[in-house]
Amino acid sequence: MPDHDSRRSRLARRSGVALGVLACVVGAGVLVVVGNDARGEARSHRRDADAVEMMQWRAALRRVVLDDVNLQMLHVYDEATTAEVERAARQRVSLAAVAREPLERLAAAGSRDVRGEADATLEVLEGEVFQTPADVDPNDLYDATWAVLDGGRPSVNQLRNDLVGLYELMTLDSVGRLVLNDALDAAYTVDPRPVPAHMEDYVGQSAGYIRSDDAGYLGPDGEHPLIESWLYGELADPPHPGLAEIETIVAGSDLWAYDQWVQSWTADGPDPGPAPLTLGELVTEAERVDTELRNLVDSTLTATRDSYLDAASAGQRNARLAFGGAIGLVIVAFGVVGALARRQWRAMRLAADQRGRDPLTGVYNRYQLDHLAELVERTPETHHLVAAVDMDRFKLINDTLGHRAGDRVLVEVAERLQTIVARRRTNDGSVTGSVIRMGGDEFVITLHSRGTIDVAEVRAELDAVRASTVEVEGEHVELTFSIGIAAGRGDAGLHELLDVADLAAYEDKARR
Repeated sequence: MPDHDSRRSRLARRSGVALGVLACVVGAGVLVVVGNDARGEARSHRRDADAVEMMQWRAALRRVVLDDVNLQMLHVYDEATTAEVERAARQRVSLAAVAREPLERLAAAGSRDVRGEADATLEVLEGEVFQTPADVDPNDLYDATWAVLDGGRPSVNQLRNDLVGLYELMTLDSVGRLVLNDALDAAYTVDPRPVPAHMEDYVGQSAGYIRSDDAGYLGPDGEHPLIESWLYGELADPPHPGLAEIETIVAGSDLWAYDQWVQSWTADGPDPGPAPLTLGELVTEAERVDTELRNLVDSTLTATRDSYLDAASAGQRNARLAFGGAIGLVIVAFGVVGALARRQWRAMRLAADQRGRDPLTGVYNRYQLDHLAELVERTPETHHLVAAVDMDRFKLINDTLGHRAGDRVLVEVAERLQTIVARRRTNDGSVTGSVIRMGGDEFVITLHSRGTIDVAEVRAELDAVRASTVEVEGEHVELTFSIGIAAGRGDAGLHELLDVADLAAYEDKARR
């Protein structure tokens, strides 16, 4: 009887082990399915991020070409200098060179739709418009603005509504440039002037165009200038939320009145009389409006792409977790030592935590510094600036107002430092830069440009930040910190510049 009981006990244990193994195998299968789903979502979000990046390059390339066209005509009317025209031409060629590598990456690794867009845009970049730094026929330039905007774009029925809305938003970032372009046709029709040989064909079409039904871009309703306009197709339903803000910006400007004046020209009728603004006034208004539109569109596209990338990273992380769990269950089921797997998993998690962004402020963390240093060595920028920011008396804020208040101050400092970098990215497509939280209350700003970086201007902006305050629970906390700046050229190493900036910040703190 005892032997029988012992045999039954062994059978029960074996059955329990078998059931445990079966449970592990089934659980691993479920986790594999979950991991595949998460990986699929990550790929989908990555494709969405690539689509938005493609929009960003389209917008940037279109702007520089439109600027080149308009400045050539403005130069004819003494509203632009020769230096401005030459600079616009250089920016057109240099931006094409910068865009080539990311577009080639998208053409090679993007989704099918994005590959088609990238290939079409690369083909445009290989043409004369983006290869010749001067004396390019404005007709070719103007055609290129639409080629980089629309070439290879997927049809509406191939895209989700949110991406359609982003495309429509992106096309509206240059309303001022387009209205100004038509205004220059009107100016030449009224007051033709000598032009260089490469512009003769372009201006020869001005009168015919300005008196045609194609002239003008905005719709007939001044309060809703995008409705029934050449610029907005009303394809996304519902439209992107940013559209209302764009319409408000345009409606609140003088562009609609000028555009209506452009549309009042007729083939057989007389000239419609004086324009609502002088050409110089229109230039100023167009620049003001397009700056607002560009900031809105750029920030929207950047934020959206970042959200897709974050979602892709989350999907990849979830996929890794699921597959790791499945592997863990299989390892357990077959009796492989789990301690090694757990140590490896912890190491993977630690490595992942040590990269990427600072979870509190959203800026880069210090583990990105080596990566950025490698990028600096590989990029064509020739001027570099590193600013070290070391907050003063931050412990006092934590001790008196609490750590939540201290966190709020750190977040606000990071946002204001990011604004300094973002402003330069926005104003000059050749400038790159980053904000890094080195740890605790220390931050670093890096700027990289093919042109000279104004150190005094950067210092002035940092001085303005540290002279400001943050309101935390009714208290106005002063953002005082020490500043050290180092600048270099060519192959100046990021770490070496940081050492110099840290020393300068230490000296600044000693003086203060």
